[in-house]
Amino acid sequence: MTLFLLGLIISWVVCHWYTHQSISWECERLGGFYVGRKTYRVIEVVDLDVKPVEVKFEPISDVILEAERK
Repeated sequence: MTLFLLGLIISWVVCHWYTHQSISWECERLGGFYVGRKTYRVIEVVDLDVKPVEVKFEPISDVILEAERK
């Protein structure tokens, strides 16, 4: 019985890891994944191990804003 429970726990951990890896691989390669008849599309992939780059935006001039309004 102990070996059965140990095998069950190990197989659950491996399956859990493989499922998450499979979904992440499909999201990165294909931009989404499917489950049954539903397709899920990925909007953004964020890697927490990579330090984000800070982007500084310049204020938009009034001339550009006025051109966009027209």
